[in-house]
Amino acid sequence: MKALIRLITIGTLLLGIFTIASFMSMDIPALSVEKQIAKHVVSYNVIMLGNQRIATGFHLEYEGKVYIVTNKHVCDHSQKLYNHDYIQFEDYVGEIIAIDDEHDLCLVTSNRSEGLKLSDKPSVPMEDLILVGHPRGLGKTIRKGRHVSLESISASWIGPGKHEAILASLIAYGGNSGSPVCNTNCNVVAVLFAGSPRFHTETLLVPLSYLKSFLAIYAR
Repeated sequence: MKALIRLITIGTLLLGIFTIASFMSMDIPALSVEKQIAKHVVSYNVIMLGNQRIATGFHLEYEGKVYIVTNKHVCDHSQKLYNHDYIQFEDYVGEIIAIDDEHDLCLVTSNRSEGLKLSDKPSVPMEDLILVGHPRGLGKTIRKGRHVSLESISASWIGPGKHEAILASLIAYGGNSGSPVCNTNCNVVAVLFAGSPRFHTETLLVPLSYLKSFLAIYAR
């Protein structure tokens, strides 16, 4: 009986040692995908003609530099965007570098040394997407959805004619304009610019191809 108890005790100790060793050798998971994206997202407070708008922008790395990207309709007729960084808890005034009227994009100076990165590949239908933004009155929100289809649309606040836009199953609110939309690798595949005229549960996104073309011209 004593031998059995001794054997059980030794076995328990060995199991405990093995468990501790296994735990110590485990890779500690990095920040969740959503948190990795969120740390590069800022809330914009834009003052235009005495009126205040609240929207979203994000820090983006491109060719060794960091910029802030948002929508053109957010910063139209303004020279500076007052943004609040929810990670560093500081305010920063960004200078507008360029505006793309045709595809609703705006490039702003950044005070960061790092940001989100562009995806190497465009988004495809049924791909999982993550939206992070600061809609008015709701603070930071994180939404998950999917790429539904590539649409040809026209809108009053973008250039004349038809433009390609990604239709996504993502819920957005006023103030989400300019939010980054990323894949599950935390890389930017689109920029949110409008809600869908069909359903509240769908949004329209500026495709990666338009964003890359814009940056290739103005991000220098």
